[in-house]
Amino acid sequence: MQCQLRDINVYYEVYGEGRPLIAIHGFMPDHHLMTGCMEPIFKDRSGWKRFYPDLPGMGKTPGPAWLTNSEQMLDVVIDFIEQMIPGQNFVLAGESYGGYLARGIIYRWPERVAGLLLICPLIVPLHEDRDLPPPMVLVQNPTVLTSLAPDDREEFESFGVIQNQYTWERTRDEVMVGLKAADEPFLAKLQAEGYAFSFDVDAVAGPFDQPTLI
Repeated sequence: MQCQLRDINVYYEVYGEGRPLIAIHGFMPDHHLMTGCMEPIFKDRSGWKRFYPDLPGMGKTPGPAWLTNSEQMLDVVIDFIEQMIPGQNFVLAGESYGGYLARGIIYRWPERVAGLLLICPLIVPLHEDRDLPPPMVLVQNPTVLTSLAPDDREEFESFGVIQNQYTWERTRDEVMVGLKAADEPFLAKLQAEGYAFSFDVDAVAGPFDQPTLI
C-alpha cells in the first residue's frame, strides 16, 4: 500500500485489526526485516493491527533529495503514524536504526507510545564514537557458504554470527531483499551528513514507564 506524505509515496504493509503497532526497520533493509521476525508472533494472536512502512530510500519508498538527516526521517515516520492512526496511542517496535527512530518518537511523543520493543537498537549513532568487540562467528557451515553466489556469501559472512542454512534463509528473505532495493547513494549521503540527531535523544523529561522489552 502507499501513503502520500508531502512529496513521498511511503510504501507500507498492514496486517490484522485491533490495537496499533508500528514496526520500524533498520538502516538499508526494508519492511521484510520486521515482518520476518514479528509476524510469526501474531500467527495465533489476534487483536493487533501491525503497520510495516519502508523508510525513505529503502524498499519501495523513494528517498527525496530534501531528506538529508535523521530528524527529517523522524518527521516522516511521525507524519506516517499520524496519517495511519490519527490521535491514537500505539506500541512501537524498532530494530537497529529503527530503534533509534523509536526513541526519537518517545522524545517527541511520550504520551502517545503505550509500549516499546527494541531489537538490537542503535545506541551510539556515529561509528567513531562506538566501542565494539571484534566480530565473532559462533557457528559456521562450510557447505552452506560454498553453495551461495559469491556476492551473497561475502555479504552473509560480513555480518553473520550464525552461518547455517536456517540463518542464511532468513537473511536472504528478510535482510538481503531490502539491501538489494536500497538507494545506496541517498543513504550514504544521509549517513555521512546527518545520521545522528542534533539533540540528545535520551534526555527526556522523565522515565518512560510503559512496558518495554530490549
